[in-house]
Amino acid sequence: MEPITSLGVPSFSIWISFMGIEAGRKVWGGFERDPHTDHEAHLRMAIAESGAHVVEEGEKHSPVLNRLKFPDLSPQSITSMENLAVSSCDFLADHILTDKFENHFERTDWRKKLIEDKGLDTALYFRKNRLALKNMHTIVFRAGMLIGRLKNETGPSAPLLREAAETILEPLLPAQNFAYTYDSLSDEDKIRIVQDVSNRVRAYLRLVTIEGALQQQAA
Repeated sequence: MEPITSLGVPSFSIWISFMGIEAGRKVWGGFERDPHTDHEAHLRMAIAESGAHVVEEGEKHSPVLNRLKFPDLSPQSITSMENLAVSSCDFLADHILTDKFENHFERTDWRKKLIEDKGLDTALYFRKNRLALKNMHTIVFRAGMLIGRLKNETGPSAPLLREAAETILEPLLPAQNFAYTYDSLSDEDKIRIVQDVSNRVRAYLRLVTIEGALQQQAA
């Protein structure tokens, strides 16, 4: 997998050869997307009619760690793993939503009108957008914390986990530098960035959670 770069548009590859994970349209790493309720489907339709587009729907995952796989890690590293797993699940639960507006002022006016017409549920719907930079920054921050913790681990499970973290998570770290350039990118470039981050945290969840272990057993 090619790393995200901090200069201009990033370079991407959605393959994680280290994990042997195969990409899919609706499933990544054996995880299926969470079905939405009829109310949410109606809301998505209303938003789409107003000019927005749901590129990718959210997914439901469990952040519960497979602790038997890492019995020798310190409590500090376990906490960092748990924090990243929870943030990864929250991130993937959000959808990827784009709209047709070229500036924030037009978008704000459109959202206000849509909320007035369709209710406050639309406000929450827009907030749960994976394209929001603050959502990605939480992932990047916690990935950096975990990588730092693992450098001090000396137990038998540490080398494998460190190698996996370096392969899956370290390429995320330059995304910390997107603060001044992200908003200037096209929707297509933002989507590529966010899908790359999504693929990486899916691989992380597959590696460290009970859900991931069960999916691997069933494969």
